[in-house]
Order: sequence, then C-alpha cells, then structure tokens
Amino acid sequence: MANYGKFLSGRERSFGIGITDYSENSRVLDVIGNVSIGGSIGIGSDHGTDRNNDTPTADVDTGNIRIHKELFSYDGTMGDNNTILTSLGGTSVTWKTLEGIQDLGITIRDEGVQVGSSNSIRDINFVGNLISAVASGAAATITVTDVAPGGSDGQIQYNDGGIFGGSADLIFNDSTGRIGIASATPDRKLSVVGDVGVAGSGFFNRAYASVDTLTPLLD
Repeated sequence: MANYGKFLSGRERSFGIGITDYSENSRVLDVIGNVSIGGSIGIGSDHGTDRNNDTPTADVDTGNIRIHKELFSYDGTMGDNNTILTSLGGTSVTWKTLEGIQDLGITIRDEGVQVGSSNSIRDINFVGNLISAVASGAAATITVTDVAPGGSDGQIQYNDGGIFGGSADLIFNDSTGRIGIASATPDRKLSVVGDVGVAGSGFFNRAYASVDTLTPLLD
C-alpha cells in the first residue's frame, strides 16, 4: 500500500501525533515524543526549501522563534550565562564568551601605527571635555571637539578657565627660538621689556649696563 502521508483538509483544525486525550487548543500540530526530520521544514512560509549540499540553505524556514527553555549547541550542551552561539566554519555551532570571539573588539592606531593587539579593545573611557559620547539606540555617537589655539600666532598657550588662551605678553618665535616677555619681537634668546625681579642669585658670564659698558666677570 502506498504511503501518502497525512494531510490537513480545510475542515480539520488540528493534527495530533501521540496524543491520547483530545483537548481544545490553538495548536495546529501537537506532538508528544521525539520527531526525526530528514528534509526541511517551513514554518510560517509556503514550504521548506530543498536541501542542497553544494549550496546549503536553511533546514528550518521560519520567522520569529520563541524558546521557553534551553538552547543547545551542536554537541548537545547548554551554554553558560552570558555566552552566545557562534559558527565553526559552517560545520557546527558552539558556545563562546564575548572575549573568545575573534574580530569583536576594535584596533587602535596612532597616525596609522597600530597600538596593542588587533581587536583587543572592548571598553573605551573618555575623560575630559574634548570627546563626548551620547547613546544612539543600541550604539553610541562619539563627538570630538575641534581644538583651536588661543590668541595670535606665536603667543604662548595657557589655561584660560578650561580653554586655551594666548598671552600677548609671552611670545615664542619658532624661527629664531627666541622668547619675549612683553616684547613682540625678541632680539635675544630671552628679551624682557620692563623690570626684572630676582629673588635668588644671578650668574652671568658677562653683564652689560644700559650704556653697553662691559663689566668685569662676576663670580
């Protein structure tokens, strides 16, 4: 006798296998016992796709899946807390921690030069006001504030209430390597316009008075 299987007609509301007592429920298929499937299954679709070993497709074609109990890997083990299933080259799946998954982190480079190991960074902490991070759904948006120097070219920078300030009274000429205090055009390594107070000792090879008179060598 040919085996034509079992089909549901439009008049049948449910199909039970291994069910001894009838009960009214919303399940179309109710099975007690193990199920062995050699082909593919279509759930919420027209039909399961045919299996092709050369170009494999999903054995189960479905939409949403609700799992009430445990999820098992290929070897039948249940994952520990905070582990996820990962593919092993398309042959099976296994449980791994986030730290055990390659290419999950990011790689840091400084001017194109890699710092540390590849994919080794998984936590970044921004300190200060120049970089800010704002939640954007499940991800984050990182904003780097443009840092503009204070003052004019050549003015030495200082902390002006949390921002960069440029001092008009402190000048550095990067062409000559000269520093001017209250002098915009220093003509010596250190040019000072105004009085200089020295609380300690001064040591000079030569010292000149205002009339450019050479004084004796000072000890």
